[in-house]
Amino acid sequence: MNTIYKSAFTKLFFALALMLTSVSFSAETIPINRLPSHGSIRVQGKVTKIFNENEFLITDKSGSIMISTGETFTYIPLGEIVSVTGELIEQTSFFSKYRQMHATQIRRANGKAVSIQ
Repeated sequence: MNTIYKSAFTKLFFALALMLTSVSFSAETIPINRLPSHGSIRVQGKVTKIFNENEFLITDKSGSIMISTGETFTYIPLGEIVSVTGELIEQTSFFSKYRQMHATQIRRANGKAVSIQ
């Protein structure tokens, strides 16, 4: 491969990689008490309760929200601060309505991003 093309390809590859890694977390973090009624969002908070292997509660200064990872098992210990990107949906139970977030990506305190299928 020609040196000029190799250099251009390398620059393009790294630019695309940088762009793709920032896409999931480019949205502004929204306080939990100011979440919209639905849609794609990003929240940050402390894991304050673990319900089971794929659902946990995060809390920020303004409130709490349940996070679901669907069928993906993701262990996050109590007390860890995480940033979660996903879809906000409204759930209806027999007694009430509540909002839940279906995670598409979780950024751990150590900086590692976990993609949810």
